[in-house]
Amino acid sequence: MSAAPSRLKQARTPLGGSEGHEVPSVGAAVSVASDMAAQRKGSVFQTIKAVAWAFLGIRGNSAYQSDLKQLNPLHIIAVALVAVALFVAGLIGLVQWVVS
Repeated sequence: MSAAPSRLKQARTPLGGSEGHEVPSVGAAVSVASDMAAQRKGSVFQTIKAVAWAFLGIRGNSAYQSDLKQLNPLHIIAVALVAVALFVAGLIGLVQWVVS
């Protein structure tokens, strides 16, 4: 029974580190990411425009770089998921209209 706890202890130890160091938790990483996202002040219209240009594939590098600095990644993901759902629903509707 003593072999299993020692393996667990080794798995928690960072590579090349000592047992005294703590590895940051996933919750701390999420908290830091959400704090960084909260600092970005991009409008909803800017996010929709960036996602629309990304769907078309004609986004310029300078505009992309400014979007990285201004837009909230969580908003981009939310808008992109809504856009994909609308696109798929539109395709399904188009196919049903053509077939009927």
